[in-house]
Formats: sequence, structure tokens, C-alpha cells
Amino acid sequence: MTVNKENAAGKFDSISIKSYISSIVIILCLMIATYVLTFILPAGQYVGEQYGVLEDVSFPFYKFILSPILVLGSDGNTLLIAILAFLLVIGGVFEALTKCNFMEYLLKKLVRRFYGKRYALIYVIVLFFMLLGSFVGTFEEVIPMIPFICALSVSLGFDNLVGLGISLLAAGGGFASGIMNPFTVGIAQKIAEVPLFSGVWIRILTFAAIYLLLTTFLTLHAKRIDRNKGSTVETYEIDFQKNEALDRAVIVFGTVLGLGLILCIMSTVITVLQDYTLIIIALCFLIGGISASLVAKMKPKELLKAFGKGASVVLPSLVLILFASSIKYILVESCRLDTLVYDLMKVADGLSPYMLILFIYLVVIITELFIASGSAKAFLLIPLILPIASAFDIPANMIVLAYIFGDGFANYIYPTDAALLISLNLSDYTYVRYIKDTWIYHLLTFAVTCGILLLGLAVGYR
Repeated sequence: MTVNKENAAGKFDSISIKSYISSIVIILCLMIATYVLTFILPAGQYVGEQYGVLEDVSFPFYKFILSPILVLGSDGNTLLIAILAFLLVIGGVFEALTKCNFMEYLLKKLVRRFYGKRYALIYVIVLFFMLLGSFVGTFEEVIPMIPFICALSVSLGFDNLVGLGISLLAAGGGFASGIMNPFTVGIAQKIAEVPLFSGVWIRILTFAAIYLLLTTFLTLHAKRIDRNKGSTVETYEIDFQKNEALDRAVIVFGTVLGLGLILCIMSTVITVLQDYTLIIIALCFLIGGISASLVAKMKPKELLKAFGKGASVVLPSLVLILFASSIKYILVESCRLDTLVYDLMKVADGLSPYMLILFIYLVVIITELFIASGSAKAFLLIPLILPIASAFDIPANMIVLAYIFGDGFANYIYPTDAALLISLNLSDYTYVRYIKDTWIYHLLTFAVTCGILLLGLAVGYR
């Protein structure tokens, strides 16, 4: 049996300079464009459902320059700080697991087991991550698995795009389909005052459509790789030797992560857990990684050294997140965010119900550029959109559907999304290359979801 030699071990790779520079340039351009908007748009604010213009509200240049730092002290910074800490943990744990040969050993076991069923493995992993996204609200939590999944994909004879597809795109597709996603559907339906998780049939339909679309896209891409593999891929015979210590480490790591997954699933019915899912995942990953490294006979001193090195590797990614988060900070602090939403909604006047639901979808997509948090967008947009939709006799659940589509499917398109940026950097993919390779999938996803929204309106979905 042969496997691809490149990246055969799943390790937490350093961010490539080319990928990092392209990402930081894009975000800096968006930051500058946002700052320019503060001179073009008037300041405004919603009080209840009424919008009013504010006088003499400016945004000092020094705040623009310092915004990546000032954002740490802004409202809602708890989640941002938690994500930054989470990524440091991920970097440290992956480096430790790599140094003790845990990742290489596990990868070789999987390759040895599934190399003859590579396409079936694609379909199973896509389904697994989509279910996590749709029922547990998993998206950012997939980041720890990106280096491993990409390395697995390469070892099976594919490439990093397939690895991103079966992990990040799959989780994002499931998250956006939102069968019982507590963080989008749950919150949005509470705000809209409709029964929790009602109207599930159309979200199941969406899940199935996105699953078929994604697996077809990945299969066609993988088959193109297979057709060209003979002349472009260097292979070697896999050298796998059973190691009892590493087998025990795999069991320990899998057990701890399994407990974390169970807690995340329980969060769909135990509301008190919903605010702590990221912390739960981080703690389980930390405990599982340290325990597995020690069980694999790694010395504590070596573990500490590897953890520190791994944490330092992700520091450039933390800078990207701070810069991306500063875009929302600029709009909020300058009181231009409400104005932007107000101007967008004024365009809705005179539209037919079918055009209006698509316009609402577009508004959520645009807002996602500035506000990545699904719950934050729900509290901002749904109270503003509902009165307009009601005037056109558009059911509240249709608004929820447009919201979860716009919030979810834009997650893995915008360069302001921290999870996308980090995943691309970890898989050594520039943003431009990623869009070039996946634009057809994103376009088809948008077409499919627009069709589902129009179908829902036509059949009286409520």
C-alpha cells in the first residue's frame, strides 16, 4: 500500500509567509474602507425600532490605528479573548502530540484502515462534521482538526482542499443548514417568538441538498487529482509498527474528546452549557492532549517545551483575528453600524415578497462581513426585519431561515472570519487561491439556498 509522502504526519504547521501577508493585506484594506465609511455615513442609532441620526459623532484617527488593541476592551470581548486563549491551547497541544509521534501514528492507522475506501471515507467524514454543525453548532471548534484532516487527505492521495472540504466546509454547511442549531435557529426563533426548532422539515431538506452538493464537489475534485496523480505525486510504502503506548494514548485522547462532544450535544437541551461550549472543547483538548502525550511516554519537560513552541506558532493568527475584529469595533464605536443596516433596509421598500426574502438574505450576508457572531446579528437584525416582513405577510420562520442561511454560508467566504483565516493558514492555503478553487461551490450553494427560500415562500412555510 502506498500513501502520499508530503505532509504524511498531521502536524500543526507554521503559517506560510505568503498566506499570512495576503490575509493581512485584505483585512487592512477592509479596515481602511470601514474607516472611510465613517466620513461618508452619518452617525445613527436604533432606540427600540426607531432609527435616529446622531450629531457630532466622530471616530478619532488614533482609535482607528489602535483598534486591533482597543477591541480587547470593547463590549463582547469575552468571546474574543476566549477564542484567542483557545487557539493558544490548540497550538500547544498539537505540537506536543506531534513531538511524541501521536499524530503520525494515528494517521498511519487511519490510512492503513481506509486507503482502499477513500471515497467512502470522504462521505462519512463530511456527514460527521455536518451533523456536528447542524445539531451542536460546531464551526470554530473544527479548527483543531484542520491540520490532521488535511494531512490525512494528502496521505490518502488527495490534497489540502479535500481536507478543508471534509472538515471546515462540511461543518459550515451543517451549521448553516441549522436543523437544530442552538446558536442560530434557537436564538433567532426565540427573538421572533415562534416555537423552538419549528419548521424543521425545510432545514432537513437544506441539509440533504448541501450534503449532496459538497460531496459531489469534493468527489469531482478528488477524481481530477487521481487522474493526474501518476505524474505529480510521489508515494512510498507505509511503515506501520504497532505501539502499545501510543494505542493507549489514542484511547485516552479519544475518550476525553468524546466526553467533550457529549457535553456539547447536551448543550442543545441544557441551556446553561451553551455559553461554555468553546471552553469545554478547549479544556477537553488540553486535558486529552496532555494526558495522551504523557501516556505516550513523553517527558514532562519535553511536553512543556513543545507546548510553548506550538503556542508561539499560532501567535500570527491571533494578530489576524484582532485586526479582523477591529472592523466591527470601528463601526460600533463610530455609531455607523446602525446607519448601515438602516440604509440597507430602506432599499426593501417596493419589493415583492419573493424579492424581499432574497433581499433580507443579502442583508444578512452583508452584515456578516462586519459581525461574525450569529447571536449578535440575530439580536440586531431580526427585530428590525420582522416588522417589514410582517407588512408583506412573510412568516417569521421565513425570516429565521434567511437569517441562518446568510449567517452560516458566509462563514467560510469572508476573509474577516477568524475560523476561515486560521484554517487556511494551517492548511497553507492563501485566501485568493481558496476562492479560486471553491468559487463554483459557493455560487451553487447560494443558488440552492435562494431556491429553498423561494420554495418556502411558495408553499407557505411557517
